[in-house]
Amino acid sequence: MRVEPETIKLHKDSFVADLHADPLMWNTFGYDIVNESEPLLPMSALYNHTDIPRLRRGGVDLQAFGIVTDVFPTTKRSAERQLKRLADIIFQDDGLDWALSADDAEFIKSEGRLGIFAALEGVRPLAGKIKNLEHFYDLGVRYCGLAHFKSTEAAYSSFLPWKLSHPFPSS
Repeated sequence: MRVEPETIKLHKDSFVADLHADPLMWNTFGYDIVNESEPLLPMSALYNHTDIPRLRRGGVDLQAFGIVTDVFPTTKRSAERQLKRLADIIFQDDGLDWALSADDAEFIKSEGRLGIFAALEGVRPLAGKIKNLEHFYDLGVRYCGLAHFKSTEAAYSSFLPWKLSHPFPSS
């Protein structure tokens, strides 16, 4: 595919952020996100197509990795395991770094590296306790969806909107 020079320049002059990818979930099943990998499933364009080499080749400056919370029985511990896996990947690659603020992201880009942060896809790992949000913030989470595929203590899901699990306490 031919890409016009003006398009390439615009891309290089822009700050390119992808605010959602689920490779940590696929990593659980053996998908390698550190190296360019073959898809585990058919229709990979819809599923497991994100890895570090493709992000670099695509000129991505900032990547949010989703911490999947509704596909498996998710607990605080399982979310922590996904975050540990992400931290290990970042630690082993000098071209990656935690981007925990906008300033971090700009600095990391200026060095030609890829900024990473994590996102909770639903509040299940908070275990009904708002104070656990600070714990996940300390582990690199910088955004949190209230609900994903299932309704939670915080919100109804548009996918399975039956009822709230247990509302968060007011205090």
